[in-house]
Amino acid sequence: MVADPIAAELAALLRSAAHPRARLARVEATVLTAREPGAMRAAKAFPPFQAMEAAMRDGYDWRVAQQMFGLFSPSRKIRASAWALDELAAAGAEAQAAAALARAAATVDPGLRPGGLRLAIVPADPSNRNLMVRNGGLSALGEAGRVGATVWPSAGNLGRLGPALVRAFALGVRWAATGAAKRYTLADALAAEGLAAALVAELFPALPAPWLAAHVAPAEWPADLRAVAALYGAGDYSRVPANSYGRSEWRALPDPPAGAPLDAEELAYAEEVVGAASAADDPRAIAAHLFGDAIIAEQGHPQAGLPPYAGFEVAYRLVLRAGVRPGAALGAPTAAVLG
Repeated sequence: MVADPIAAELAALLRSAAHPRARLARVEATVLTAREPGAMRAAKAFPPFQAMEAAMRDGYDWRVAQQMFGLFSPSRKIRASAWALDELAAAGAEAQAAAALARAAATVDPGLRPGGLRLAIVPADPSNRNLMVRNGGLSALGEAGRVGATVWPSAGNLGRLGPALVRAFALGVRWAATGAAKRYTLADALAAEGLAAALVAELFPALPAPWLAAHVAPAEWPADLRAVAALYGAGDYSRVPANSYGRSEWRALPDPPAGAPLDAEELAYAEEVVGAASAADDPRAIAAHLFGDAIIAEQGHPQAGLPPYAGFEVAYRLVLRAGVRPGAALGAPTAAVLG
């Protein structure tokens, strides 16, 4: 486990008061040189990411790194970035996350375990409306040999950062082991998400709903957003200038739907609906069955008739029912994982 040098480079730049041209030159000479030609195009074509993009949720914000995590946002406040960096350091977030990921890696069969793992934790741009409102200030993503997150370091988010990163790690291992870049159906997504949630439950047994850890903001998040507004000298978060590629604007997004375990009747119905669509490979259909109607309708995509986050709970329940050990089954065929 090593710290991703990109995180340290971004931390220095997020504190920097240098002219944007100087910051851009440094980014081009450091962070952007690490990307291989065509890497961004391949990332956008990756089916699991396309499902995230359809919902504008999950690891979407980490992947797109909007305006380099706010570095080039006209509405970014250096004092807000500095506060977030200081909070992450004071909480020992990187060390705690690394310890959680090391525990996760230890559960994975040696043949599936990545040879090395880079970890990057970057403070969230508080003027990124999608990240802060729809995603509760946390976006994590795993890929081969790397796990990263952008997070606003409220107490609640620091508490769910470890589970979110463990889930991201498990998904990254699963996607690499099963060739998700070539084929990815709703059934494949269910197997991946169910295994990831089961691993989170194994490592964080106190979590009441492990399939929701990366998706649902802490209960105190509205108060956290008011604290963000105070850093910007605004009375309310809706008056914090939005990050909008070259201009500041004020707009409000609707609050995301609440997430809670389904009751027995809802779960039985959700399993039936999700099971009937298990062969779907359109990322919009995958997203609709994972995230539910309220979220997918917001993006203008067809709905599946499901409550919020229903597919994630269905995935978790199916894996529990199959009785597989997550660390051993991350490379197993979808049919074997879902039972």
